[in-house]
Amino acid sequence: METLPAPTGISHQTLSLWQRRVKSLVLIVGTLSGVFSLVLGGYLFFSQRALEENLLATRRQQLNEVAEALAPGVPKLMRQHDVFYDIYPLAFLQALRESLQHEFRGDGDAVLHILDQQGNFVYHPDPDVPLQARNALEESSGGERRQLEEALQGKRQQLILQGGSLVRGWALLAPLPDTPFYAVLLQTRRPLMDPQLSRRLSILLFLGISLLSFALFCRVVRTHTLSVRAAYLFSLGLSLVLIANIGHLWWLTMQPNYSHADNELASDQDLDRFQARLSSQVIAPQSGEMAKYPVGVFVKSVAFLSDQNLRMSGYIWQKFPKRYHLTARPGLIFSDAIETRWQDPLIQNFGDYTLWGSGFDVTIRQELDLAGFPLNQAQLQLKLIPKGFERQVVLVPDLSAYSTGNPGLDPRLFINGWDITRSFFSYSIYRAPTNYGVESLIPGEQVFPELNLEIQVRRQFVGNFITNILATILGLGILFAIFARIAPRYMGDYNPTEIVPACISLQFSLLLAHVQFRNNTLQSSRILYVDYFYFIAYLYILAVIVYFVFLVPRQPRLYRYREALIPKMLYWPVALCLAFGATLFTFW
Repeated sequence: METLPAPTGISHQTLSLWQRRVKSLVLIVGTLSGVFSLVLGGYLFFSQRALEENLLATRRQQLNEVAEALAPGVPKLMRQHDVFYDIYPLAFLQALRESLQHEFRGDGDAVLHILDQQGNFVYHPDPDVPLQARNALEESSGGERRQLEEALQGKRQQLILQGGSLVRGWALLAPLPDTPFYAVLLQTRRPLMDPQLSRRLSILLFLGISLLSFALFCRVVRTHTLSVRAAYLFSLGLSLVLIANIGHLWWLTMQPNYSHADNELASDQDLDRFQARLSSQVIAPQSGEMAKYPVGVFVKSVAFLSDQNLRMSGYIWQKFPKRYHLTARPGLIFSDAIETRWQDPLIQNFGDYTLWGSGFDVTIRQELDLAGFPLNQAQLQLKLIPKGFERQVVLVPDLSAYSTGNPGLDPRLFINGWDITRSFFSYSIYRAPTNYGVESLIPGEQVFPELNLEIQVRRQFVGNFITNILATILGLGILFAIFARIAPRYMGDYNPTEIVPACISLQFSLLLAHVQFRNNTLQSSRILYVDYFYFIAYLYILAVIVYFVFLVPRQPRLYRYREALIPKMLYWPVALCLAFGATLFTFW
C-alpha cells in the first residue's frame, strides 16, 4: 500500500484505516454489480427465449388448425379446376383466395402463405402480388434457401430467417394433405416482454454494467490510496458513470415507437382483419352486411392551446359506395371535439361512389403529459365516427388516396417545438353505456367502431437543452469555480462571507431564467423534469453558502484535509447523483 505523508490533522493510522475501507468498498461494489449484471442479463435472455418458444408453439398450433381446415377443400378445388403439376389457372387461384377469407390471415406480425413443392406462391395475403411470377426459392439466398429446400422436401418444419447477424423471424411449414402444397406462416421477431418491464430491466442492466466498469477502474488507478490524483480520478470516473446512465435513460426515453400496433390499419390485410373481428366478435351476423365507408384526412396545421386542448385544421372526405343500400348521413363527428367548424362542404358524384368533403377546424380534448419535458413524446389522436347510430356502418381509411410518407399529414406540416415521427390510422371499439334514445339499441351492448388518425410527435430536444439544462450546468460550473478556489491556503485573501453576494447573484439569474421558462411553457401545474435541474442548482447554492459561512470559519478536518480535497472531489458526483435520481424518478 502506498505510503503518504500524514496530512494536516490526519494520523497515519486513520489514513490507513480509510484506505482499507475504500478498498473493501470497491471490492464489494464490483462483486455485487457484476453478479447483478450477470443474473439480470441471463434473466432477460432466457425470458425472451421462453416467450419466443411459447409464441412459436402457439403459431404452430394455429398453422396446424389452418391446414386441417383446408384439407378437405383444396383437393376439391384442384379437381374442379383441373390443376396439374405447377400450372395453376387464375380461376383456381381466385377460388383458393376466396376460400381463405375466413381462415387465419395474420395479426400484425404473422402472415400466412401457401407454396407448392417448387417454391411457387399459390396464395399470398397481398392481392396485388402476381402469384404466377413469384417463387420463394428464387427470392431466398444462402442458408435460408437451403432451409427452404429441405422444408419443401419434408425434412424440416421450421426455418430461421436471418437479418444480418440477428434472427429477424421464423417460417413455420405444414403440408396440406393430398396436395403438393405447404401452408407457411411467417412470424417476425419482436420483443415479447412487456415494453415497460423490458425498459426497466434495460436500465438496471446498464447501471449494473457501468458500476462494474467503475469498480474495475478504481482498482486499476488505485483510488484506495486516497492520494490527490486518485481522488480526482475517482471523481472523474464516477461522474462519467452517472453521465452515461443519464444519457442512456435519455436515449431510451426519446426512442419513437415504430412497432406495428394490433389495431393499426396500414394495409388491405389489416382492414380485412378488422372487418373479420367486427363480424365474428362484435356485430351480430343477423345485422346484415357491413358497409365500409372510406374516409380520408389531410391535416394541414396542428397547434397546442394548452396541455389539455389541441387544435387541428385541414380537409376531410368520405366516400359512399353506391353498392350499399343503406341510408347514411353525409358528415362525420369528432369524438373528443370541444368545438368544430366546417368549411365549404362539397358533394360530388362519381361512377362507383358519392364523395362528401369539407374543410375542418376542430378543437379537441387531448391531455398532454409534460412531466418529461424536454424529453416527452405524445401521440395525438383524431377520433372519427359516422353520423347516426347505424350498426352496419364502419369507417375505414382511404389508403389508396395517399402516396408514400405519413398518411393523413401535409408534408409541410410544422408543429412548433415538436418533430413528427410517424402517423397511421387505427381503430378502437367503444361500447356506449346509453342507447341515445333509440329503442332498438341496448345500453352497454351497442358497439361504435372509431377510426383514429394517430400522430406520434417528439419534443425538439436540442433547443430546450441549451436554454434550460445547459444553463443550470453552467451555473453549477461557475459555482464550482468559486468553491474550488476557496481553500485553507487562500484564507488570508478571502473572507467567507464575501462569497454570499456572488451566490445570490447566481441564484437570481437562474431564478429569472426558471420563471421565464415556466411562463413560456404550456400551462402546467406539475413539476417538470427540467425543473429538477433548477432545484439542484438552488440546493447547491444554498449548500455553498452554508459551507463557507458556517463550516469554513471552524476549520473542520474535512476542510483542512489536503486543501479541502474531499468536498471538491464530491462536488460533481453528488450533483450528478441528484440529476440521475431525478431522471430515474421521472422516466422509470
